[in-house]
This record gives sequence, structure tokens and C-alpha cells, in this order.
Amino acid sequence: MAGRKVFDCRDFPGPCSLVVVGTEEEAWEAQIAHTVAVHGQQDGPELRNLLRDYIRDEEEWLAAHGAPSKQEATR
Repeated sequence: MAGRKVFDCRDFPGPCSLVVVGTEEEAWEAQIAHTVAVHGQQDGPELRNLLRDYIRDEEEWLAAHGAPSKQEATR
């Protein structure tokens, strides 16, 4: 099974603190819906290209935020 993916709105300018985590498809759909509904952006190639730079593997995101990895947490 592929690892989970993360979008973190704190990576963008502004006051939003939403973090979206799920399968790659789930994370994409949720982040696009959120960005359109809450931040007033228009869905399209430009938005998706921008977001592509901000999707992270969950383990990478956890490590960057000082959280233990899944393996470390189960020890």
C-alpha cells in the first residue's frame, strides 16, 4: 500500500492551519475542495501545479514537524 500524503496549509501565506492527510487521491481532492471553498481559488491547471509543490509524504511531514514516525511511536 502506498504511503499517506499530507497538505499543510501552514506552508502557504495566511492564517489557515488546516492539515489534510490521506491517500494521495483523498488528500488531493480534499485540498482542492478546501482551497476553492475557503481560500477562493479557482480549480484548474494553475492551482494544481501550485499544489503539486506542497504535497508531502506523511513520514517526511512528521519528521519535519518533530513528530515521531509510525515506527518510532510503536516502540
